[in-house]
Amino acid sequence: MSSSTKTADKVDQGVFSLLKPEDLIRGKTPADIGKRCQKICADYIGGQWASARVEDLTVTRITGGISNQVYRVQLLKNTKSHKNSKEPTDVSIKLYNSKRLLSHAPEDPERLADTVVLTVLSEVRLGPKVYGIFADGFVQQWVEHQKFGPVQMKDPGVVRQVAHALAKLHSLNVPINKSAAYWNLRQAEDMLAAAYRDLPVEKIIRDAESPLPALSKYDIRKDIVWLRKTIEELNPPLVFSHNDFLGNNILLTEPKGEIALIDLEYASYGSRGFDLSVLLSQWGLAGNDYENLDMPEEAVMEHFLTLYLEGAEKLAMENGESKSEFASKRENSLKYLLYETKLMLCLFFLFWSAFHLNQREALIEAIPFDMKVTYVSWLLEV
Repeated sequence: MSSSTKTADKVDQGVFSLLKPEDLIRGKTPADIGKRCQKICADYIGGQWASARVEDLTVTRITGGISNQVYRVQLLKNTKSHKNSKEPTDVSIKLYNSKRLLSHAPEDPERLADTVVLTVLSEVRLGPKVYGIFADGFVQQWVEHQKFGPVQMKDPGVVRQVAHALAKLHSLNVPINKSAAYWNLRQAEDMLAAAYRDLPVEKIIRDAESPLPALSKYDIRKDIVWLRKTIEELNPPLVFSHNDFLGNNILLTEPKGEIALIDLEYASYGSRGFDLSVLLSQWGLAGNDYENLDMPEEAVMEHFLTLYLEGAEKLAMENGESKSEFASKRENSLKYLLYETKLMLCLFFLFWSAFHLNQREALIEAIPFDMKVTYVSWLLEV
């Protein structure tokens, strides 16, 4: 690659560090949200929800997402039919907005794959139980949880659980359109082409008040050509991938301490290394710290990848493959997987660099859009 993989441009204060949790939302809360949530629960869960009134519910908007709207909906315990009911009384409702990224096959409806993925993960117990899926969202189990953050990353048992959960996710045969594989690479290429064609990218880079050394010295478009060629030469295993495998999307449930994965709306088939690189690039960082993304020490990476391969081997043996057969495959060596992960880190950084180079509107209402600020404050340099 023409430039070394590196972290984001540093600014005096990171964009996300200035935000309050309530800033991390998209769109206003509908005035009739209580009534809408009651109807969704009545239609898809039934039982006591069907006889509940809006005033019997507590509806709380969950912050932290900038794509969709998420609400926690609780049925008050003093309702008449609650006492002996078997239905859940604490659920989560997600209402879709349009996707910011085109992760589905062009010929498919935007949310078709989401429906399949939600159902599969609920059934194999890798995600919260789904109670209903409707045209513009879904209702699922609310789970008390901790997110997989710096504290949890120091717990050897939890780290092993997460590594094994990811191996299980990658082992799934999910019946979605595989032609959408590597959509993130294709879209990075398209976004770069559009940015350099339609926007004054080179002028802004040249005139930036804070230096952008990598973008000034190298042509990121050549990097993406190199990356595609290198991925094709490596030809890593094609697996079902989360594609947004950050700590905020990995829940450690309470009190059982199980792993639940959420926010798979950009899931598709792709490389194991992409999910691994996304998680490892955030190792030891708080969930909203996007300014300091980088790979941890080699020993940390090798330890997590070893645990991942341990989980993958266990699953392979459960499916009739011998230990020696698993170990004999080139892609199951630590050396291969480490290289694949580092290569996919390049894709992760190049993708978000392309995204911000081509950005044309505010992602969060609390941060008014300014192209120059975006380039200096958000842009990941690769």
